Amino acid sequence: MPRTYPDVFADRPIVVFGKYRGKPTGAIEVAEISGKEKIELSDPISAPDKAEDNAALPYLWARNRIATLSDTISTDQNQDEIAAVTNLGLGYNLLTRYTSFIAIDDVVRKADGLESEKVKQPRPLPKNVPNSAVGGGSTPEPTMPLMLLVVGLFLLFQRSRREVADSV
Repeated sequence: MPRTYPDVFADRPIVVFGKYRGKPTGAIEVAEISGKEKIELSDPISAPDKAEDNAALPYLWARNRIATLSDTISTDQNQDEIAAVTNLGLGYNLLTRYTSFIAIDDVVRKADGLESEKVKQPRPLPKNVPNSAVGGGSTPEPTMPLMLLVVGLFLLFQRSRREVADSV
């Protein structure tokens, strides 16, 4: 992926993701025009070493495939592509628009009829600190006082014009 690549610029790498079944064969071919010169490069495909260093490669492929499918889903809502994204997310344990992570706690808090234990949950802010301390609350926009000043000056100007007009 991708099947074709957009324009490539100097000092920018070409990154290609792929997945295969069986023995990999073929080559990755790049044809370009640089100025008036046509350049063609070919790199044969070979199986990577099965080292632990390569353990992340399937997840990189899946993330890229999900991103590619998600770009087209937003425009046409193709149900097959939505199912493919969902299956990739579930199969590779990746977060997508259609999958999520759920935390499951195996520890039972109330066992054998005992009285339940109260657990104090931490507050998001320290005691007596209002939400406005971190941007919440009803703090006006910084431009609001300036706007009120301009409107007030305009009204004062209109009033003074009217008084001058009435005195003439």
